[in-house]
Amino acid sequence: MIKINSTLSYPAENAVFCFALASEAAEVFTGHPVLITGIGKVNAAYELTKSVCRRKPDLIVNLGSAGSSHFPKGSVCMLYQIYTA
Repeated sequence: MIKINSTLSYPAENAVFCFALASEAAEVFTGHPVLITGIGKVNAAYELTKSVCRRKPDLIVNLGSAGSSHFPKGSVCMLYQIYTA
């Protein structure tokens, strides 16, 4: 289970873990649904849209550096938005 807050949690198998590069995912996410989009906003939007249409995940977790030089390596910056159909 992935716990977002005290009232929201999702099964890990219904999530998609999204990375630009396979090296960002490393071995940590082996066995979980991983989406490698390629670098850039357009690639990410295109590949994620295809994945959402195919898999219909309950949760999308976007991970990686996003090109930031502001946050030190290993920092966790969280922004979540709940969408309902």
